[in-house]
Amino acid sequence: MRTFLALAFVLATLIPLPAQAASHSWTLPWGPISAPARHAEASGTITVTPAPVGPWEIPYAEKVQIDGVVRDLTTPAVTVVDTCAIVIFRITHSSSYTSYGHYYGTCTFLTPRKFTFTEEVVRQVEMQVCAEPMRTTLRCTREGTWRTIYIAR
Repeated sequence: MRTFLALAFVLATLIPLPAQAASHSWTLPWGPISAPARHAEASGTITVTPAPVGPWEIPYAEKVQIDGVVRDLTTPAVTVVDTCAIVIFRITHSSSYTSYGHYYGTCTFLTPRKFTFTEEVVRQVEMQVCAEPMRTTLRCTREGTWRTIYIAR
C-alpha cells in the first residue's frame, strides 16, 4: 500500500497541470505622480488582462491598457521657470526585452494632455514624470525617478 501511495504521489507531481483560466480584466487608478518640485504631474488608469499561465510559468499580462493625463504646472509668472511636463513609460516584456516607446508631453500651463496606449505580453510597467525645457526629443535628463505602476504576480 505504501509503495502504491508513493508511486501515486510521484506521478501526480510529474503530470503537468492545465494552465489557469484567464481572469477578467480589472482597472485600477494610478497617480497622481509628480515630478521633483511638483513642476509636472501625471495620473490615470491601468486596465490589465492577465494571461493564463501554468503553475511553473512566470506570470505576465496578456494585455495592458494605460489611459492618463499629464499636466504642466509651471509658468514663468509663478515659478520663474518655464518647462514642459513629460511622462515616459518603460514596459518590461521579458527578462531580455524592455521598451521605452511611449513618451507624452505638454508645455501648456494647467492644460492636461490626454494619452492612451495598449501593450501585449507585459510583466512590468514603470513610469517617470519630469519637467524639462522642450527639446526635439522627449526625455527626462536631469530629474525624476522610475515608479512601478504594475508588476505581474
